Amino acid sequence: MLKVEVSTLTSWVMDITLSSRASHHYRSRAVARRMAGCGVCGTQQLAEVFPSLNRLDDRVMPSLSSFGDLHQRLDDWQSQQSPHGGLHAAVLLDREGQIITIQEDIGRHNAMDKVIGYGLNSGLNLTEHSIVMSSRSSVELVYKAINAGLGCLVHLSSPSYQAVMMAQQHGLNLIQQTRQGEVRIFSKNQ
Repeated sequence: MLKVEVSTLTSWVMDITLSSRASHHYRSRAVARRMAGCGVCGTQQLAEVFPSLNRLDDRVMPSLSSFGDLHQRLDDWQSQQSPHGGLHAAVLLDREGQIITIQEDIGRHNAMDKVIGYGLNSGLNLTEHSIVMSSRSSVELVYKAINAGLGCLVHLSSPSYQAVMMAQQHGLNLIQQTRQGEVRIFSKNQ
């Protein structure tokens, strides 16, 4: 049993008064942060949310022909595994474009976390692998890919401007495959 004596505890009490302008600014940012699941909304700069990352070196661009029709491959797999739909998928591919694992979740961030976790727990060197996401490409997903040391991140929807800027700054290969099969390279490790 843990016994704490009140006499040994110290505390500080601060009475802070904000100007009405500063108070309004603080409240509006606090509300925006509570309403956003990712934590990015309501911040003034991305540096407030994302700690700095090292640049990825020597990430080989996978052969674009190895992807094939990612939309069809993903649709086929998802219809077999979860016919109810409504889930985001993340796919881990090897250098030849072969599927290692597919993970799904109602949240695209969680789907990606599952695939990265699978790869790391399996002892894979993610620098030689790609992740394909059924969702749009956001700066948060690009950050996770860079942090995991991933070789290439492929999305089936267009990336945001911030996602492209972060991928280019850190040397992540960032690709989109359109529904029509067109491959768009937004960032290439050079």
